[in-house]
Amino acid sequence: MNHLLADPHRLISPRYACVGLAFCALFALLVGRLWWFGEASTWAGFIRTSLFLCLLLSLLDSGCLRQFSKQNYLLWLVVVFLIYVASSSTLLGDGKTLRRVLLLMAFIVAISYIAHQWQYAWKKLLGCVGVASALASAVTLWNLWDSGLLDLGNRAAAISGSGVAGLAEFENSVLASLQMSFSVVLIAWLYLTTKSRVGQGFWLLCCIVAIVYLFGTFGRTGWLAAVTAVVVLIAVMANKKQRYAFWGGMCLTIALAIVFFHERIAYELFSRQLTHRDEIWRMVFGVMPGNWLFGHGADASVEHLLGVQSLGGYETVINHAHSLYVEVIFNYGLIGLAGFITILIGSVRRLSLQRGEPLCALWLAILCGAVPSIGVDFSSFLSTPNLVWLWVWLPVAYACALPTLPRGSELQGAKAGD
Repeated sequence: MNHLLADPHRLISPRYACVGLAFCALFALLVGRLWWFGEASTWAGFIRTSLFLCLLLSLLDSGCLRQFSKQNYLLWLVVVFLIYVASSSTLLGDGKTLRRVLLLMAFIVAISYIAHQWQYAWKKLLGCVGVASALASAVTLWNLWDSGLLDLGNRAAAISGSGVAGLAEFENSVLASLQMSFSVVLIAWLYLTTKSRVGQGFWLLCCIVAIVYLFGTFGRTGWLAAVTAVVVLIAVMANKKQRYAFWGGMCLTIALAIVFFHERIAYELFSRQLTHRDEIWRMVFGVMPGNWLFGHGADASVEHLLGVQSLGGYETVINHAHSLYVEVIFNYGLIGLAGFITILIGSVRRLSLQRGEPLCALWLAILCGAVPSIGVDFSSFLSTPNLVWLWVWLPVAYACALPTLPRGSELQGAKAGD
């Protein structure tokens, strides 16, 4: 694939500095969620600083920005949507979201700089994430087993942390599930893109360890995201032999899970159902009359309007909508939801047309895994680096960085991925 940014007649130093800063931010975003030296605030601060510096330096490389935005209809759609969000923050709120909009734009620019630079470096970076995830999973499982707390059949023992200070320590099992499901998809992609048998065996082992961790979180949203994304990945990338091996392994895994954990699985899938999410959605929709079109504003909070409510017989603080789509309606109205869904459709389409490229196939799978999952969980649509960045904004940013295919080559691009 041709480099989007190759232009020898423009300034070179700012360009390479932007690429370096972008890789630093992406490395921190992907690996730093598992381990980072210092507090979480220093991790987020490092990412923000790297992205804003990248954005400032990119202004010195105007030729690159013009080339990036030329006939890039998906990018302009995202820009228009973010302008709408910024206007919502200014007109209906106190402007707090403006900085987040700028940060997200810096992230999109950063991804554009590294989207097609040194693809081997992308694979090495994702390999680091895969190894870190497998190690974190193995350490967690070992520590829990050694302390007698590992019980894969008991929701009360759901995995949320490694037991090692600073290593894969998540606030709760839901966040642990969504993080590790992302890692499982990355490791599956690394397995499919590795040619050597030794390498495939290594990534298969890493994937098994990560899947055991993921199961132990009892995070159904993470299960849904991982299964959906991996199925898309297999459909797009795997050859016939790999597909047979995948479905055979999947059937064996399901059979073993049913034999040993059938009661727990049945409880998770049929008894717990939506765990009062439908009640929360009705509460949110109950405060929407008069605000359906534009929402309550970018800076409005579900917790502030709903506060403490009776849920399942207990008094509970409703701190978020438990659905990214519902959150978008609450903050930005039906207009915002229409814009967001259009961005998702446009991103899936562009990634699908160029799915013959391994990285396009990966981000297509991630985004397809996100589409149903964000309907029943996730929060903080526009915030500092979080899980929404991994599952939504990273693949959308990569899709924005892809060149728009001429109409005559769209069908060829789709066939190339078959």
